[in-house]
Amino acid sequence: MQLNQPTDYAIRMILYLAQAAQTVPSSKLSAALGISSRYLLQIGARLRDAGMVRVSYGNSGGYVLAKGPEQITLFDIIVIMEGIVQIGVQSVRRETTVKFDLLDAAYEHANQVLTTFLETTTISRLLA
Repeated sequence: MQLNQPTDYAIRMILYLAQAAQTVPSSKLSAALGISSRYLLQIGARLRDAGMVRVSYGNSGGYVLAKGPEQITLFDIIVIMEGIVQIGVQSVRRETTVKFDLLDAAYEHANQVLTTFLETTTISRLLA
């Protein structure tokens, strides 16, 4: 599995907000992450729509976590940004003369291990 760049930034954004434990202006957040304000707005909108962050506007506006860091897992963020967590090839299985049952079982096991790890890795655990 390889994460897309926006997913990595989303995870870093959540980590930064968890450490700050208060509202962070978007300009400060984009500078800390090394991304443009416009790119931050796109990522922030997805996290906001999913209920991970709250956004306020005005002089004291910015981003703040909508949930506690112990309630947010890597799995949650990846699913919001990627839509799926999976190892292996996503394709339609075709009937072949060669059986790939062991390979399919290996992919399934890897997916179970990865999912369990991501579901149990909270933001607070990463910060500990």
